[in-house]
Amino acid sequence: MATFEQVADDEAISLYEAAERTMQGRTGKAADKLRGFLDVILKGARSDEPSLGERLRVLVDESGYLAIHQAAGEDGRTALENLHELLSLANEFSSVEELFDHAALGSESRDDDSVGRVKLMTIHGSKGLEFGHVFLIGWEDTLFPSRTNIDPAEERRLAYVALTRGRQRVSVSWCEFRRGEQANPSCFIDEIPLQARRDGWG
Repeated sequence: MATFEQVADDEAISLYEAAERTMQGRTGKAADKLRGFLDVILKGARSDEPSLGERLRVLVDESGYLAIHQAAGEDGRTALENLHELLSLANEFSSVEELFDHAALGSESRDDDSVGRVKLMTIHGSKGLEFGHVFLIGWEDTLFPSRTNIDPAEERRLAYVALTRGRQRVSVSWCEFRRGEQANPSCFIDEIPLQARRDGWG
């Protein structure tokens, strides 16, 4: 990686291009494995799938990255949770740039005085915290639970975590249409006890 990074820096090219140039003419198991990995990246880049999440899913599946953490059992649990959340989030975007722009919104220093401000965070990041009001967005059947879900039971546990972060009120919302298609509310909403639910913003 250090070699690739140096070539990319010296020639002002991408890391992918640097890897390709560095491996030209080389033979052996390491070179073959790297070329196989580069082919997986290229396949994801050329995919017609509009969702970034779906393209990332191809990468983690075919690169073997997902299998590594699945084989690790309990030791790979946290990595799988983080990976699943990344894939679910990425379904909202069509490019890496859009995803990074979104991530930048929540990367401001936490040392600032945050009284009276809205905090943006992931469900994992909210564990152990409580707020007076919590807003949960994108609770649709193709996003949460995600159609690319790795562990449906883990998504249900995350839903419970999210719903129990609010001390006074938790507002759950979803789109009626997404990318021109009809969208339905998440099945997790039906699991909220009726006595705890109230429709509308009243």
